[in-house]
Amino acid sequence: MVDLLPALLVDSREEFETRVRAIEAFASMAQIDVIDGTWLAGETWADPSDISAIVTPLLFELHLMVAHPIEHLAAWAELPSLKRIIFHLETAEQPKQVIEAIRFHGWDVGVAINPETPAAAVHDILPYVDEVMCMTVKPGASGRPFEHGVVKKITELAAHNMHAVIGADGAISRETLPLCVDAGATRVRVNSSLFNAKVSPLDAWTALERIAQESHSR
Repeated sequence: MVDLLPALLVDSREEFETRVRAIEAFASMAQIDVIDGTWLAGETWADPSDISAIVTPLLFELHLMVAHPIEHLAAWAELPSLKRIIFHLETAEQPKQVIEAIRFHGWDVGVAINPETPAAAVHDILPYVDEVMCMTVKPGASGRPFEHGVVKKITELAAHNMHAVIGADGAISRETLPLCVDAGATRVRVNSSLFNAKVSPLDAWTALERIAQESHSR
């Protein structure tokens, strides 16, 4: 099975809650994207105390696109619905320290790698993480183009790895989703194709779920 997750990259609490209400009936977990301007330009809204006050059955994972991921962990420790933290390999001089800090809080650990980062860069830490998430766009604002060269990297990681989930995130659509799944990705995040589609989020999700499972079963 392929695990699809909505990605929440928003500018305000109002937008965050609106999107939560749109997906909570059909999704079990969503990704919260965190950009604070230290590693990437711009900033997203992601306030852990406000999110704690939003009553929803959704579970969450955190995608930290920040310069110093360890410094962000304590602020999220009181959000019981947070189950997974994903940090970027490119931001960690000592990735095993980041992994240990995340494990200390009881969360699962994912490591993300940018399109230009080779698969070999994560080989040494594969036994210590639950997921390698391949960015299929240059990280940052929504709407960036799909990087087709990453498909080969997903294939390489899927063939090399026997432990961690291989994930994908960025510009996932009806056209690019099968490419990622056919290459070996089994956890995929969706943003624009879900929230900016001409159909409802539920209809978009249903279509993407069907495509994902059909691709996985081939």
